[in-house]
Amino acid sequence: MIPILYESTEQQFTSNGIGRLSDAISVKVNEVLNGLFLLTMTYPKDGLHYEDLTVGRLILAKPNETEQTQPFRIYKITKGLKRVTVEAKHISYDLSGYPVSPFTATGIVPSLNGIVSHVMIQNNPFSVWTDITNDTLSFNLQTVQSFRSCLGGVEGSILDLSQSEYKWDRFTVKAYAHRGQDNGVKLLYGKNLTALTAEYDLRQNPTACFGIWTSDSTLVAGTQVKESVYRSLY
Repeated sequence: MIPILYESTEQQFTSNGIGRLSDAISVKVNEVLNGLFLLTMTYPKDGLHYEDLTVGRLILAKPNETEQTQPFRIYKITKGLKRVTVEAKHISYDLSGYPVSPFTATGIVPSLNGIVSHVMIQNNPFSVWTDITNDTLSFNLQTVQSFRSCLGGVEGSILDLSQSEYKWDRFTVKAYAHRGQDNGVKLLYGKNLTALTAEYDLRQNPTACFGIWTSDSTLVAGTQVKESVYRSLY
């Protein structure tokens, strides 16, 4: 599928928008379950609609062979001599710009619906859906947080309480009990698995936390050090 470029405010994606990016050299989408969902495109400077590629606009592209097209918002453009690299985030990252006021709810359905109803900005295009019904989740939002933080990434979020698996489907947030299905495929060494590499790297792991505070050139240091479980490895 040829990616299509749209204005930053597009929500319907029923037309060809600004135009089809037919000269794209490569388009790659990387999605991690409950994590990153990014698009990277390499485009020639003499390609059609090159001048229209600007930060903030949307690129509609297929994330894989089976799912429908998804919008990605351009956030970075790196220019070379003959081509550019365009990096874009899935439209769901816009959820970070929608503040949600405090509320409490019991159950994932009332909690998700509560997030939507407590969004503090009018004309919110995002909706929610879940196939989880038999849960006892207790959601308690005590301070204003972003829509996306309510869903995951912080203590007390929906993801933290339910261990659901998100699917970002355009402007719909879908919380599955288990995303995908078991097709009976097995990985067998020598058949469909020829090599496996595992890498363990602790160089960037913090080994301890130590609290300090400064004010008007005065330094106040804590007396306790909280050590990481990896401290003995260094």
